[in-house]
Amino acid sequence: MKAHLVVMGVSGCGKSTFGKRIADTLEREWIEGDDQHFPKSIEKMKHGISLGDKDRFPWLDRLVKKMDHSKKPVVLACSALKRSYRDHLRTAKGTVFFLHLQIPQNILLKRLQNRKDHFFSPSLLDDQLLLLEELQAKELGYTVNSDSELEKWLSVQFEQKKDGHLPK
Repeated sequence: MKAHLVVMGVSGCGKSTFGKRIADTLEREWIEGDDQHFPKSIEKMKHGISLGDKDRFPWLDRLVKKMDHSKKPVVLACSALKRSYRDHLRTAKGTVFFLHLQIPQNILLKRLQNRKDHFFSPSLLDDQLLLLEELQAKELGYTVNSDSELEKWLSVQFEQKKDGHLPK
């Protein structure tokens, strides 16, 4: 059975940066969730228009299909802001573990303002923070609260989990 890892959080928290590192280190398939957005959704975000459930669920369907059709476990970068979105991702074949990256708002905003060539408008950060539902006790996942805490977590996991098991 495949064990997938979804690196989640609001835009600018480091999902792509850390997710790609995890996938490379653990030799898992890497899926960049942003690359799977529909053109209409990208245009909305470019213009500072938040995505609603009608925009997100078809995108989440696409991500689940990608996980289901992968030959090996996946590391996926996906905001997964709401519990219902995470529940939808959990319909993928196998186990789905969530790693929530939590970074202070002032750092997130600075990162978003400094990003080049990305469609996400920094004006949407407040909307994402309001929409975000923290991982709940019954959800299989872990939250890290800063870049330095994430670095420590990653080094421990990489040493202990190179055999392909997900963190506990």
